[in-house]
Amino acid sequence: MIWLAGLSLLCAGVPALLFLVNLRAYRPPPPAAESRKGMAVLIPARDEAERIEKAVRAALASGADEVLVLDDGSSDAPPRSLGKSPGRSRVFVS
Repeated sequence: MIWLAGLSLLCAGVPALLFLVNLRAYRPPPPAAESRKGMAVLIPARDEAERIEKAVRAALASGADEVLVLDDGSSDAPPRSLGKSPGRSRVFVS
C-alpha cells in the first residue's frame, strides 16, 4: 500500500515540477498602452439604407478606427453621408 502512496506523490510531483520550470520562463506581456492596435468593423448591408447609419454610429462609438460597409447588391443605395465621419475614424462604402 505504501508503493501506491509513493506512486501518487510521483504523479502529483511531475506536473508541479513542470509548473515551476515554466514559471521561471514566464514573461508577462507588455502593457496594453504600448501595443494598441486599430480595430476595423465590417458591416454587411443588403437593403439596409434605413438602418445602416445607426449601425455605423454604434461601431464608431465602440472605438472602431475604420468601418467598412459592404453593400451586397442592394436595391436601395446606402446614404451618401456614410463616407463623411469626424476625427480619425474612416467609413468606407463599397
